Amino acid sequence: MDFLIVILAVVAVIIALKFIKSAIKLIITLFIIFLVIRYLDQNGYIDLNSMLNQIGLVWNMILSA
Repeated sequence: MDFLIVILAVVAVIIALKFIKSAIKLIITLFIIFLVIRYLDQNGYIDLNSMLNQIGLVWNMILSA
């Protein structure tokens, strides 16, 4: 279920990129998607730590960078 949410978010980004031509709109869109994914992670709807650990990334390192 967690992977489905992340895959749908990636698909939404790809679809959005096909319609967005401005770099500023792209940055705003990615920032909003990041905030939504972080909100879902903080409220327990998805568990990003386990998914990112499986691909070798550490969520805390990403947030502290």
